[in-house]
Amino acid sequence: MPAKKVKNDNKEKELLEKLESIDEKREDTAEQINIEEEPDESKRPK
Repeated sequence: MPAKKVKNDNKEKELLEKLESIDEKREDTAEQINIEEEPDESKRPK
């Protein structure tokens, strides 16, 4: 019985790690979008 508990803990840990990496990617993507939406000073017409 305890062996199964350990297996579940490992699965839970893996899922949490996946969620964390997804959140990090989501934040990176949001930052990327913000950068792209802001007009670049050099590209702005005078």
